[in-house]
Amino acid sequence: MKTQPIHVAMLVVDANDVRGSSMKKEALPSPVVHPAIEALWEGLAQREDCRTDILFGRHCPASRVRPAVGSLGFHEVPYRRLGGILPGAGFLGRMRSLLHALARIQPQLVHGQGSERESALAAVSSPYPGVLTLHGLMGEVAAMPENRALFHYRVAGWIEKYAVKKAKGMIAISPYALRIILAINQRCRFIPNAVRGIFYDSAVGQRPASLPRVLFVGNLTEVKRPDWFIQAVHLLWKRGRDFEARMLVMGDPKHSYYQKTVELAASPVGDRKIEVKPNVSEVWKEMAGADILFAPSTWESMGIAVCEAMAASLCVVASRIEVNIPLLGQGCGAMFRTESFEEAVAVLERSICDPAFRRQAVQGAKKRVMEYHPSKVAEQTVEYYREILEGIN
Repeated sequence: MKTQPIHVAMLVVDANDVRGSSMKKEALPSPVVHPAIEALWEGLAQREDCRTDILFGRHCPASRVRPAVGSLGFHEVPYRRLGGILPGAGFLGRMRSLLHALARIQPQLVHGQGSERESALAAVSSPYPGVLTLHGLMGEVAAMPENRALFHYRVAGWIEKYAVKKAKGMIAISPYALRIILAINQRCRFIPNAVRGIFYDSAVGQRPASLPRVLFVGNLTEVKRPDWFIQAVHLLWKRGRDFEARMLVMGDPKHSYYQKTVELAASPVGDRKIEVKPNVSEVWKEMAGADILFAPSTWESMGIAVCEAMAASLCVVASRIEVNIPLLGQGCGAMFRTESFEEAVAVLERSICDPAFRRQAVQGAKKRVMEYHPSKVAEQTVEYYREILEGIN
């Protein structure tokens, strides 16, 4: 007997509806979301045992909306700001409208993407079982020394803690995140972020015969340490190493750190200069033409760029932070001590100069990252939905 499909409402925040979002892409249909959510949708669209309605708030109801695909439907939820121009007015307006929309469609389960936004609060405040995926661990972000004085991070951390405690189920995107969440809510499962299928498809395993190319991918923030990337590249060029360097960056161009980093990258070393490309939409094409991802972050909840690079057959050189160890350990990449710039440069230099070393790392990584394919992550997610519903009934 065929199992009846379950009906899930997934709540997301449309980057095009958020002021100052680094992911805003107004030329694309809504909702615009993080690549990891895109990848999960790719897997869920193929599931016959789960029907998913994607709900997102939009202040302008005339916006273009993605067409339905497979088992996915996309629904914009118009809202009015509560409080005019006051901080949080959009947040409250979206949350109220999302709760009204949930009452209309009556799903069996609500999945909120993110922990500190209205998608989280609406998911745990509706009368339906609420599941959350934590992408950023805002409590940890707010506790970082450079963020302690920033009130909006503390507010995000408070909202996250409240939502996590109330959720019927939690999805941790890394073993590290699982450890953090279990201290607040025992109803948690490790299900990694998915990597879009195109990264696997674009990995031809044969790079151009030209110079090795090293990539940086990510937001220009202190946590990502783009300055280490720039300094390491400049130092190795001064040593006479022959390679290309490119940065695929996101962030607020008006922010002083963003501007300072771009200015630093523009400094030439002889006739060489790092190429900076902001807001690249087809990252897989860039990775298909590169050889190494250098990721010197001090912290990640889960490094999606690392996983994408592994799927695209790049050799990953990254800091030995907790989230990277299960990804890159046992020869699936190259790691260095987080506090040692000299070690980071040495590992990067070896990766540039030793093609055999790169090939060996890629072989192990390719096998490991298959666990992050959209079909596998969607399967685990639907299984978790059923487990939660069966525990309630």
